[in-house]
Parts: sequence; structure tokens; C-alpha cells
Amino acid sequence: MSGYSSTMLATIKLAECLDVKHPKLHVFYVHPGMVKAENGRSMVTESLMPFAKDKPALTRGLSVYLPTPKTDFFKGGYLDANWDVEELEKHKDRVVKKKLVRLGFLNGQLQPGGYPWLS
Repeated sequence: MSGYSSTMLATIKLAECLDVKHPKLHVFYVHPGMVKAENGRSMVTESLMPFAKDKPALTRGLSVYLPTPKTDFFKGGYLDANWDVEELEKHKDRVVKKKLVRLGFLNGQLQPGGYPWLS
């Protein structure tokens, strides 16, 4: 595992731990997507630049949405700026029960196209 991967894993786990220790604190781990910085200072490697189509506004919008009370079930979890949060809200019970925004999501039956909500 690369240093980057292990650091990200530890950061995600930190969000989960903070949620358990401090339940009134709203902590989330947000993946901002693949953003090609306008000033050329991007974290996206050259080989992945063709796929860097996300805009900074995507993460800004998610950051404004997360402090609202209806996101309490996400607290301590991992969120990707590309995810459809309205769809996640519709399936809140399943997200919580199966811990789909936690590191224990491996039981989540991921497949091409995402999680199979209808099955």
C-alpha cells in the first residue's frame, strides 16, 4: 500500500473515530473528485488528466449541504463529491444499516454503475 493510500485510509478512520468519541461534532471525509486545477497545480497525475472533469463547485456544494441536520446519518463517513446525495437520502435506512459510508462497506455489493438500490 502506498503512503498516500495508507494516509487516506487513516484519515477516513479518524473521521469515524471522531464521530464515536464526539457525537455532537459533524465530521465527514469528502473525496473532492478529480479536479484539474486552473492554475496547473493539480493533484491529478498527468496520465489521469483526461479524466479530470470535475469542477470545484461540486465539492463546494457538498460542503454547504453537509452541515444541515438531514445529513446526520452521514456523520463520520466517507462521501465522494460525485455521489447523488438525494439518492443516498432516499435510501437512508439502508445506508445506515449496511454502513455504506463507513470503511466496513465491503459488504455493500458494489458493482459497475454503483450500489444496486433496487435489489
